[in-house]
Amino acid sequence: MSELFLTVLNMSLTASYVIIFVIFIRLLLKRAPKVISYALWGIVAFRLIIPFSFESMFSLMPRNTSTVLIPHDIIYQQSPQINSGIEVIDLFVSQSFPVQIVGASANPLQVYVVIGAYIWAIGITALLVYSFVSILFLKRQLKSAQLIENNIFEAKNLKTPFVLGLIRPKIYLPDELNATERSYILLHEQTHIYRNDHIIKVFAFLILSIHWFNPLVWIAFMLMSKDMELSCDERVLKQMNNEDIKKPYANSLLSLATGKHILNGSPLAFGEGSVKGRIKNVLNYKKPRFWVIVFSIILVLVVGIGLLSNPIVKYGNDSMNVQTQGPYSMVFLNPFYSTTREAFISARQENEYQFKEDKFEIVSNIKSESISIINPKYEEEIIGDQIIVMGDMTFDVSKYSIKQGYRVITSDGSDTGYIIYKMDNEIWISHWGWYGGNKDAWWCEYILNLTASSMPKLVTGYIVIEDNLLYLDEVEIIRREDTERIAELEELGENITTPSGYHIYNPDTEKQTFEITNETTYNFVDYSFLFLEDGVADRLYTTMKKEEFILHLNESYSDRPPAQKVPFFIEVRDGKVISITEKIEFTI
Repeated sequence: MSELFLTVLNMSLTASYVIIFVIFIRLLLKRAPKVISYALWGIVAFRLIIPFSFESMFSLMPRNTSTVLIPHDIIYQQSPQINSGIEVIDLFVSQSFPVQIVGASANPLQVYVVIGAYIWAIGITALLVYSFVSILFLKRQLKSAQLIENNIFEAKNLKTPFVLGLIRPKIYLPDELNATERSYILLHEQTHIYRNDHIIKVFAFLILSIHWFNPLVWIAFMLMSKDMELSCDERVLKQMNNEDIKKPYANSLLSLATGKHILNGSPLAFGEGSVKGRIKNVLNYKKPRFWVIVFSIILVLVVGIGLLSNPIVKYGNDSMNVQTQGPYSMVFLNPFYSTTREAFISARQENEYQFKEDKFEIVSNIKSESISIINPKYEEEIIGDQIIVMGDMTFDVSKYSIKQGYRVITSDGSDTGYIIYKMDNEIWISHWGWYGGNKDAWWCEYILNLTASSMPKLVTGYIVIEDNLLYLDEVEIIRREDTERIAELEELGENITTPSGYHIYNPDTEKQTFEITNETTYNFVDYSFLFLEDGVADRLYTTMKKEEFILHLNESYSDRPPAQKVPFFIEVRDGKVISITEKIEFTI
């Protein structure tokens, strides 16, 4: 429901701009037929119920309307940002958002969105229930109404006429009207039905119920209702085509001025509100000149196209002009991914990547990853010192001075899940998706470096960790089936035995030293359930916190330094440790 709420919120924000624009245009159309102003509210309705639109060079919308103003993954962002296209608003609103605290049990913004979604749903329910109950109450009051003819009823103690019903609308008139007043008012109500105003009013009320939290939508609803009545009056006057009827028609409206609406909040029964304004409009009504009508129609067409369409936005820049083919290196692999880093990158070394203004393409042996998009959009994202890759897990990019991100969007506005990062002179490609059956978290699956200076290297050996240095005594694991290698070593005088299916060969070589960084990932078996809940079957645990790995070593191994004779699998690049992996088969 949170995702639906954010979608509605985005539509409401976009429509707010349109509402303000329409209100301004109404002021320029004072001398135009009121049906022109009435028609303009259709644009507002479109923006309130349709989450997408077409692009046009004539668009009057802010620059970034083509994108999502409030991204659906904003609740997982380290520094939440909106993208309205108006920099002052973006800065003010974004600074008011609570910042994600790494290690916190929940993102404050995520909690606020969930609470907001429930309040929104409660508001919709309340309005609809109120309307339904009001209709039942009204029908109870109208039981004594007398049928005059066809769908026309007359009721005692009724001070204002109105239309009730959708499929078979009925007209209810006060019984105190004289013949002249009745004829004018009846013609007005029949005009409403002829124009399907009774259906439009219900539709507008349903839209209002969805966007009840937006005060501008309430203002739009009231102004639309006013334009509906004024345009209906003008239609009646035009139909009568007699200047002499304006005064008696106004008198018929005046007879209603002392009355009260039986039901102010019901969309199914609407009466003749704003009688004072209607009388003034009727008395001042003159058949508009031809040039006024032509100008008004042209203005509405221009404004309609301008407000219905989104601006054509050029996404990305020269940094997106990339065409590359392996080898690639692994920057990040989500620990929940079902393969190892070395296997993952090995399967993608032949991938070809092309990011250009007119084309985004990945050619891969993995069919699910092959993609080709013509005329993509590269939507820029603000990148801080940390990238939240899932939940409270972050990836540190503070060492880079240039940090840019571009979300890849299709030409019709769909999110591909791919994000391209420019980190100094490096180009990264990442893929994101929802984790969990209920879409519990927006997470990063992987990040590949397409311009790495060197390939990662996998070494195996005994380790000792001191501060941020890892000392490695390299070993070779020889399995029972490696008969050729066993024969080769036995010729050199080595005694190779494989009682457990393997032999650890530890040649007398110089120890290697590597640097541990904040980006190093630790994968191990949590025997003592230090970090996992008791009962987890495989006990596999992944962390980027060195202190957790050190605690595991101290608790799981009795020798000091711990685990001196247990081989670990180390992935390194440029002298830095990418990952340290403990495998259960070599710890028993």
